[in-house]
Amino acid sequence: MTGEATKGRSSEESEHNHRSPSAAQDDPSVGTGRAEGSAGTRRAPAPHASKDRGTACAYLLVEDVAERLHCSTRTVHELTRTNAIPHRRLPGTRRCLFREEELEAWESGSPLEVTDLPHGGRLVVPRRSAA
Repeated sequence: MTGEATKGRSSEESEHNHRSPSAAQDDPSVGTGRAEGSAGTRRAPAPHASKDRGTACAYLLVEDVAERLHCSTRTVHELTRTNAIPHRRLPGTRRCLFREEELEAWESGSPLEVTDLPHGGRLVVPRRSAA
């Protein structure tokens, strides 16, 4: 560019337009199509991920159940939507939680009992046998 062409631009704009390839690699927002902090970034693992700490957690998440059943998370969501798998949806949230012992009872053929809770919550649990 000539001196007249760059006259109206700030030095910062000129530097931005003439970045070296190594500078572009150092900038996390370059080449990703998203700005920093955009909604497309991954969140930190859920606090239930206690496998790393060595402690057991009473609840499984959709991803855990999908891995256990060898299916997609979409399939697990569809099973919860149709009340075809034991789960808990807490009132006022969209997250579904699963208990391992209830999944084992369901896999053994126990029928399910559905209880709707106020504010959109729901319990789908295996029916207890009368002993």
